[in-house]
Amino acid sequence: MEILLIIGVIWFIRWVLMQLGSDESSSAYRESSGSSNYNTSNQTNSNTSSYDDSFQVFASIGEKRFGEDDYDVIFVRVKGRLNNFATKRIKTLVLLSDTSKERLPILSTLDIFQVGDSGAFGYQTDIQELPYTDAVFSKKHEILSIPIEALIFPKKGKRKIEVKVIVADEFNNVQVGATTEVYYQNHNKGYIDLSEDRDTSDELIIRLAVLVAGADDAISKPEVDEIQEYKRMISYDSDGELDDARMDKLDAIIRDTVISMTTKSIEENLEKTCKKLKSINDLDVLYEAVSLLLRIAAVDGEFDKKEHDFIKKIAEKVGLEDKLYQKLVDKHIALSGVNIRVENASLIGVDDGMSDDEKRKKLREEYKKWSQRVTHNDENIRKQASEMLEKIALERAKL
Repeated sequence: MEILLIIGVIWFIRWVLMQLGSDESSSAYRESSGSSNYNTSNQTNSNTSSYDDSFQVFASIGEKRFGEDDYDVIFVRVKGRLNNFATKRIKTLVLLSDTSKERLPILSTLDIFQVGDSGAFGYQTDIQELPYTDAVFSKKHEILSIPIEALIFPKKGKRKIEVKVIVADEFNNVQVGATTEVYYQNHNKGYIDLSEDRDTSDELIIRLAVLVAGADDAISKPEVDEIQEYKRMISYDSDGELDDARMDKLDAIIRDTVISMTTKSIEENLEKTCKKLKSINDLDVLYEAVSLLLRIAAVDGEFDKKEHDFIKKIAEKVGLEDKLYQKLVDKHIALSGVNIRVENASLIGVDDGMSDDEKRKKLREEYKKWSQRVTHNDENIRKQASEMLEKIALERAKL
């Protein structure tokens, strides 16, 4: 969450002197408008401003074609008078904020729409020249169309977007500005959602690690060390410092999981934890979880059938496809050089539910994969490839 606070501070410092008050906005055909006149020549502080209806900003949601595809965009248009300019050369600044509950920055994935290095949305035009120092847009004039796909909102759901347009002269003297609001239904997780998901997934992975370590009714010191190392890795804050409060919370989760194993079955604990992890729906998180479980299972230098079947069951419960799980197993075995004590068919990915043709196809795929590794530079990988080819040959002989 520290990174969000940093972004918020940067946003505030850069634009606090340009903040405008908001008039009540009106909506018609998904377009809203706001009007104001903001002249800094008489400004005594950042909250002092005067308004009339001479300059207005309008915002609406629509579609626009980029290349061969249509994208949702926010159209930003202005109308009204630009008066009392000391020069005809001007530039326009467009800012977005999410004001659904509290004022929060909207982030952009494109550099052109970012305020400095903060990631917060901000767009400034190049210097443009007016025909007169006192000019009027008698009709709505589009100044920007913002692809919504390039925006990252704080949260998922209906978002209230504040659109602010500021016009300044070439010397950065703000002459006029206006603010309006528009609504958008965001179907993607926001940066706050993702941050909360990350914290939750870390805690669920720790729980799964303890459950796997205790599946044989005893947690060994090497397994504890592996869990503690993972806990330490996920406890660094955005400044690279260990977060003691975070470590304390994870320690409490480890203790709670160990205690729950004495009152509930492994299966009961597992079902609840896997269901929550699956709901996060993040493939990277699932990879990270299963990779940790494989390391814990093989920390004693062996990977037996019971451990393999247990972790495979977890992979299925959290929604990791069998093919992806098998890739993780192959990678882990190849890199760690553990002693395999798993039935050939199970390790190769062949099961009793397959037809003979399906088994032959799977064995061909596995043979092609492992035969390419028998000449690998790493001795452990060469040894592992030879062992796997022997197992594949034995399975082929059964068909």
